[in-house]
Amino acid sequence: MTDSVAPRAGMVISVRTRRDVVVTDPERFLAAARQALCDTGPAMTATGPPRW
Repeated sequence: MTDSVAPRAGMVISVRTRRDVVVTDPERFLAAARQALCDTGPAMTATGPPRW
């Protein structure tokens, strides 16, 4: 999670949060979301999905 990847056009993130949650650092939040996606999807990379 140390490498920062800039969001790309077409990226969509759906987040379900509680009302008492405040995101104070959106860049770090998105980096963590990207890393979680890469961790759960072995074909995913930090730059996007694999090309078929």
